[in-house]
Amino acid sequence: IVLILIPLLGLALFALTWSALHSESGARWLVGNIQGRLGDTLHIAEVQGDLASGLTIKRLTYRDPSLEVRAQRIFVVVDLDLFPPLVQIHRSEVDQLEILPLASSSESSSLEDTLAALDLPVAIEVTSLIVREIGLTAPDGALVLAADRVDASFALDESFLIEQFVVESKGQRIVLNGKLGLAPPVPLESMADG
Repeated sequence: IVLILIPLLGLALFALTWSALHSESGARWLVGNIQGRLGDTLHIAEVQGDLASGLTIKRLTYRDPSLEVRAQRIFVVVDLDLFPPLVQIHRSEVDQLEILPLASSSESSSLEDTLAALDLPVAIEVTSLIVREIGLTAPDGALVLAADRVDASFALDESFLIEQFVVESKGQRIVLNGKLGLAPPVPLESMADG
């Protein structure tokens, strides 16, 4: 019986993964499950498409006691490798991203605390991230950072490895090519191309 159950469980896992990636109902189930786990901290107005060919999330708001994040539109194309476990985000776009630290927050975190919190059960690779119209606002309402566009590619596993980072704002462009790795306990490690 065990010899029959193991392949059946493997087939069920494959079918669930395929459904979550390749069907709109699977993507809606996955997003609904994430919303259910996060409760009132995450609100999404609309979900369209599937993860493998392109999932669009409209009017996302995430709010916890220390931070509020809003995005008008998020588009992602995702692939999943089971052996070894890897989430590959081939393309991701975010439109009108607002990041607002909340004044009521008494929590502060160091870089090492932040990296420790990013201990994920699976590695993540992001081939292309494009953020259009990004703004970071201080708790007092003052605009801290604004950019017309940010392009990046990075990986997150035992460390956070940034391979490319481009910022465009008001006709100015900053391009960083190379590798910037952040891994505890070493707070910063970098290697840049000339």
